[in-house]
Amino acid sequence: MTRILILAFVLTACAAPAPVVEEAPTSSLTGSWRWVETAGGKTGGVRTPRTEGYAVTLLFGDNGRFALLRDGETSAAGRFEREEGILLYRIDVQKPPSTPITWFGLGEPPRHELSLDAAGDLVLDEGCCDRYRHIFRRNTP
Repeated sequence: MTRILILAFVLTACAAPAPVVEEAPTSSLTGSWRWVETAGGKTGGVRTPRTEGYAVTLLFGDNGRFALLRDGETSAAGRFEREEGILLYRIDVQKPPSTPITWFGLGEPPRHELSLDAAGDLVLDEGCCDRYRHIFRRNTP
């Protein structure tokens, strides 16, 4: 009976919090994205730039490089590649975690499930269990 309850809890905890409309092709990532919100975790809370008191920008270059900036300063940087709906990171620079966006999802190398929502926002999902979902909106020039 205990095993059944534990299994039910794990399956419920890993359920997708919201449907995604389409997988995001790597080419559509190129450019600058601003952080809108992070939702999920054990408490199911929502974090935003306003609640946290800082801005986060995610840059994807067409050369396969990325940078995560907190208030304009590099927090993490390296290479990225897409593999079957997963965004993989090869981090070569990282300061101690200073944002709610963690680059250590399940597995190695660090990864996020990658998709676009109905509004065209970039959704980076950390995957099972705590399932943080980070939403970014494209910066327009």
